[in-house]
Amino acid sequence: MQLKSESVLFCLEINTLLQLIDVLDVQLKKVDEEIKNWDIQKYPDPDSYGMFDLTDGLAGMGFVTCQWYLTSTYGWYKIDKPLALKLGPKHPSGLTIAEIINHAGNYWKHHDEWLTGKNKKDSERIIEAFAKLGIEREDDYPLTNLLVEINPKREMQFAPLIPLLEEWGKEISNRAK
Repeated sequence: MQLKSESVLFCLEINTLLQLIDVLDVQLKKVDEEIKNWDIQKYPDPDSYGMFDLTDGLAGMGFVTCQWYLTSTYGWYKIDKPLALKLGPKHPSGLTIAEIINHAGNYWKHHDEWLTGKNKKDSERIIEAFAKLGIEREDDYPLTNLLVEINPKREMQFAPLIPLLEEWGKEISNRAK
């Protein structure tokens, strides 16, 4: 819920987002450390033990969480989704961070449906956006790679995206005035 009082925006969603992202980042860091300290002599392939699948799953959950924040914010301000996603900070690819997060969230939620031929237009749009970011359809762990690509610190964490989301939120708020 977002409240306006005396022209100050108190964004309760950002607080919820921060708490959820913190939980995911702790888990991402834990898995990342486990991979870095992996005993290759004893277990030659951490991938065969599902370590990278786990990072991609956590990244997917993080993108959906960030997507929830986007939806909640532009919905509150009654800004049309296409316009809202075009606002805010841009990635060097030309896509906005909001667009990338929205594509990543939709990928996580729907990519398994693509095997059935459903949502062909949406899947093509997501694949095209990912390609602009250097993430190819055949990549095994697209969401992990995408997170590192858009993270200003180039790490497998969501916290560095928060200032970008806050900047986007301020632009949405200002647009609504």
